[in-house]
Amino acid sequence: MILTRLKTIIHKWTIPPVLTSGDGIRYWQDRVIFILLFIGLILGFLVYVPSVLLSIKEGLWPVVLIDTTLYIGVAILFFKRTISFKTRTIFVVLLFYITGMTLMLVVSPYSAGPVWMFAFPIIAAALMGFSTALAAITVNAATLIMFGILICFGYLESDYTTINTVERWSVIALNFIFLNILATLIVSGILWGLQDLLDKEISEDQKREDERQQNIESLHKALRGTVSAIGAMIETRDPYTAGHQRRVSDLACTIAAELGLALDQIEGICTAGTIHDIGKIVIPAEILSKPGKLTEIELSLIKNHVQAGYDIVKDIEFPWPVARMVLEHHEKLDGSGYPQNLSGKEILMESMILTVADVVEAIASNRPYRATFGLNVALEEIENNKGTLYAADVVAACLKLFREKGYKMKG
Repeated sequence: MILTRLKTIIHKWTIPPVLTSGDGIRYWQDRVIFILLFIGLILGFLVYVPSVLLSIKEGLWPVVLIDTTLYIGVAILFFKRTISFKTRTIFVVLLFYITGMTLMLVVSPYSAGPVWMFAFPIIAAALMGFSTALAAITVNAATLIMFGILICFGYLESDYTTINTVERWSVIALNFIFLNILATLIVSGILWGLQDLLDKEISEDQKREDERQQNIESLHKALRGTVSAIGAMIETRDPYTAGHQRRVSDLACTIAAELGLALDQIEGICTAGTIHDIGKIVIPAEILSKPGKLTEIELSLIKNHVQAGYDIVKDIEFPWPVARMVLEHHEKLDGSGYPQNLSGKEILMESMILTVADVVEAIASNRPYRATFGLNVALEEIENNKGTLYAADVVAACLKLFREKGYKMKG
């Protein structure tokens, strides 16, 4: 239980603040940095306190200052999450070098200093790349040369007297650099391999995603073709309204675009508009093309086309609520429409758009029982009843299209 809790805390505190696992190597580099800093804070405190107390007792105030500065630096790098990845990485890498050099200079070459310096290029390779690691190795070599000069000329005392000849220090320095280069190359090689695998995986994922998108587009094209064919078939039974569905679909989609709806929503409206009168296929052709006034029975049959259309398409798994749009395209905002007398927010936004487009096209076009009233009358109808029968924002968008943007219904 305690271990699980501890694991959860470590996981929470070592997650990079901005990146996600989808960012690949960069994410894990940042994650490694936070893990190193976290370990540095915990273990560093256990080392820092006795080190500072002992240094104060011995009067080694430079060591106290260096230890305190390093620990505060680690804390800032860990807790200040707004620091950029690059800045944090540079400081973490330099921390290894500064700590190592300080320990070698202040304590002795037999302290932990060489270990910190040895890790310096390896950490640089893991977090910043091979070119930075080479620079770190060069810095290490220059540092060892500097120490060699200080030792050989007697500027350093105590433990350094056991290695106070050029030959001895050269052997130590060369072995150190050789092993440092070898370890850095191994780490870099592993990282290159991981990066290569990751790039291949990303490439494969991208290829699969492209294929998936192509398949989806092919299905959409097939769907649009099928829907258009159905719409054309319906209109062959009603020559007076030939093109009605296409014009309604085009106007509705243009209104939707003017309203700033998402492309996916617009495509759904286009699809529903193309077949919104599909229910008329169950109505006798002589009623659809009757030139005179319809009887009550005939009118009820006409009104039933929305329910019939819904029943036809409700089981088709469109990616949009096409069946509802077909069912609701004669509903009105105040509840006076049909077939369900829906009102206000009970009606889909897409259905409200179809309603306005359908009304404008119907009034502005010829019908079997009357000639066209004209576009102006159609626009006056929706303008006079906006907010009552028709959604105000939909009406405003439609009026703007015709009066300001020069929209014309297709023939």
